[in-house]
Amino acid sequence: MAHFPHTSPTNADFASVFEQAQALALQRQYGPAQSLYLGLLKDHPENHEVLVNLGILAYESGHTSAAKTAYAEAVRVAPERGLAHLHWGHLLLHAGDLSGALIHYECALAAEPALAAAHQGLSVVLLEQGHAAESEMVLKHRELGFGSQPWVTYPALRFDLSSASYRFSADGHAPAAKEGQPHRIYKVLVLLAGRGGDVPWRPLLDPRHFEVTTLAVDFLDTALQAKNGQLPPHDLVFNAVGDADVSGASLLAAERVKAMTAAPWVNSIQAVLATGRANNAQRLAQLPGVRSPHIREWSRTALLAASEAQTDLVFPLLLRRPGFQTGKYFAKLDSFSELKTYLGKEPGERWLTLAYLNAQGVDGAYRKYRVMMIDGALYPLHLAISNLWKVHYFSAAMQDKAEHRAEEQRFLSDPKGVLGTAVWTALQAIQAELGLDYAGIDFGLQRHGEQGELLFFEANATMVMALPPADPMWDYRRAATERAMAAATALFLKKAQAPRW
Repeated sequence: MAHFPHTSPTNADFASVFEQAQALALQRQYGPAQSLYLGLLKDHPENHEVLVNLGILAYESGHTSAAKTAYAEAVRVAPERGLAHLHWGHLLLHAGDLSGALIHYECALAAEPALAAAHQGLSVVLLEQGHAAESEMVLKHRELGFGSQPWVTYPALRFDLSSASYRFSADGHAPAAKEGQPHRIYKVLVLLAGRGGDVPWRPLLDPRHFEVTTLAVDFLDTALQAKNGQLPPHDLVFNAVGDADVSGASLLAAERVKAMTAAPWVNSIQAVLATGRANNAQRLAQLPGVRSPHIREWSRTALLAASEAQTDLVFPLLLRRPGFQTGKYFAKLDSFSELKTYLGKEPGERWLTLAYLNAQGVDGAYRKYRVMMIDGALYPLHLAISNLWKVHYFSAAMQDKAEHRAEEQRFLSDPKGVLGTAVWTALQAIQAELGLDYAGIDFGLQRHGEQGELLFFEANATMVMALPPADPMWDYRRAATERAMAAATALFLKKAQAPRW
């Protein structure tokens, strides 16, 4: 977030209200925070920091269009600043709009060439666009981003302001907030690879309880030089390096961190390393009630040779590049000629072929369930129903079909009843096999009379938990999401409080 500088007594009231709004936003008290920011804008309609923070607040509370409007206004009033472009880029990156994100990160750097977070975002965009991790462009922006800023600290809130109320007086000033009692803050060291496959950690670590310092583990030596060879004080380490298929080197760097601390961990390195797609498919296929696809890794050369010889492959099949999410470089192919054509237009040296599991229901729709696995318990998160085989919640036919939302509501209210005992038992077995403190699973369902079989798609620590959009249409989803987020908070608190032996 943008921070307002305390520069003179004349801005004391402004700065006080600005800080209160920031604190409330961090506590997800979006309504009161918005009221304060809008109140500030009445007297300061062109304040860049307020506009940027209002955009961040709008995005985090599910108002994406309003966030873009706030960022656009911040760019208009201060084109020489990069912060609005930076957060606009983040918004577009998370939405999968890589070309738009690229434009805004480049604009941010044109305004502020040393803006490390923009270099970081740009490196992720380039990776998502298919550039090799070792390419000159990717390495350049990773070094300028993570190499120049391997540590980032996110302060905790020392007081809980959630019960406070704020009203502007007639002269436009606001009274000081009533602060609650100070409470114990735990310091968390979050390990990141910065390659696009990290666990989205911010929704999980409530600033009312946690002060967070992130470490880009690929730049560990540089980071340690800035700390006299020591890790910063911490009560807990969260290994947020989540994609075993692309971040193996980062996980090995995390092993060096493991040797430097006696603090408890969330998500062991070895457990994450075992969650590559092919390895998961092989080991989970052994569990009762789980149908898992055969997965094979290929080099581009070997796959092209197979397509020429028309051997070793059974169609239809799924083809995807390791490390990419939201459907990028992921296709269903029905013949050798389609395979050859697809490889001819898409970059990438490593590919996975997956046997196609048909998750189509009797109504012709495809369903993908997501369940979070947190500290030994299962939490239903969403059900996406689509007319297309490639199912993602953001593109599924949920908004336009009340019957689909009603089906999702039934799943969120009674997941075991909807899935059946056999599938619920299979989920418990998968959670035990993964051995992760925090993870999620995407799967389909094959009905067999009263019961069913779990069609395994993906399971790892990178699953996103985000509050539903602000539209009342999605209110039925909020309780399930909030339960899962509360479980994550409880997990981190329990781990941080664990005795060290």
